[in-house]
Amino acid sequence: MLACPDCGGRLQIIAFIAQATVAGRILDHLGLDSRGPPLARAQAPPPPELNDPGPSYHGAEPIQFCLRGARSTLAGGAGP
Repeated sequence: MLACPDCGGRLQIIAFIAQATVAGRILDHLGLDSRGPPLARAQAPPPPELNDPGPSYHGAEPIQFCLRGARSTLAGGAGP
């Protein structure tokens, strides 16, 4: 649900404009920016020696959470 930023009332979508040229003309007519942000140039990926794979979680025990209480337990073990 969309809410009015001024009064908090419910907003309804009355139109969907799918054509970029039509949307641009409407925004230009309203005095709003019809151009998107500038695109950044593509960059090469970092060299393999600088690529950090992150921590390994192989062999770690999964954690189970109870959604009805504040208790959590390790899989296969007793909780606190």
